[in-house]
Amino acid sequence: TTKEINAAFNTIYHDEAGKKVDMKIHRAERRNWRKFLIGLIIFFGLIFTVSWLGIFLFGGLGNSDNLKLEISGNKKVTAGEDLEYEIKYANKGDAPLSNSEIDFYLPKTFVLSSSTPLLDDKNTFKIGTLKAGGSGSIKISGKFFTAEGEKQVLQAVLVYKPSNFNSTFQKVSKLEVEIFGSVFDGSLEGPDKISVGSEAEYSLTYKNKFNGAMENLAVLAVLPADFIISTSTPAIDKNNRWSLGKLESQAEGMIKIKGSFGSGAKGSEDISFKLGTVDASGTFLSLIEKK
Repeated sequence: TTKEINAAFNTIYHDEAGKKVDMKIHRAERRNWRKFLIGLIIFFGLIFTVSWLGIFLFGGLGNSDNLKLEISGNKKVTAGEDLEYEIKYANKGDAPLSNSEIDFYLPKTFVLSSSTPLLDDKNTFKIGTLKAGGSGSIKISGKFFTAEGEKQVLQAVLVYKPSNFNSTFQKVSKLEVEIFGSVFDGSLEGPDKISVGSEAEYSLTYKNKFNGAMENLAVLAVLPADFIISTSTPAIDKNNRWSLGKLESQAEGMIKIKGSFGSGAKGSEDISFKLGTVDASGTFLSLIEKK
């Protein structure tokens, strides 16, 4: 009926107190809220776009031709020989780079003897500001102490911050080095098979083939837990190691041990001797291993 229709409209357009609702105001409020949401989305969208644009423009700088970082030197080396590597860097771009430094990540088998210019105790060289068109180089010297056939990696990382960008970036350079020989030669003689309780003799002969003296040398015996040493020439220390000290160029030497396997020994076990050097911290660095 007409009365029922009017009552329905009154319910829609009046509140509980019977006051008429202004529908224009509500529609305007909804439009304002919608505009606010759209503006907020546009605002954050602009921030996101600018951020990614900055990363694209400046993040690519570390991998572009505007930066040069390379390591040069021998890729095939002899363990124990004196080596030198040069690291060249250059900023070929138009903008200076601030807070620049080069971090070196050297394998534990590489013993650094000197650098020009000097590195700090973390093997880092602080450049500071690398001007547009600026360049430089660093030379490092040292020796590899590792077994023949091993591959080692020298790595340099240029860390920098573009002067007009508030983020840090990196440029990485690597050089893989293969060890194909050693300054020492050696041979191990002794039986391949022995019975439990039987005494056996093993002798290691070694020679310094290097054209100079080698210092802080030592031989480490890697023995099974069941092998009991009865005699050793020269005397072996509690760490199963012989300290040889200095060995002149072309000089030779020999180490002998006698011993036997205890009753608990089973199966096949290796006996090996490693000749190397001891660094300032007391760490043994191997040059050759004979089994």
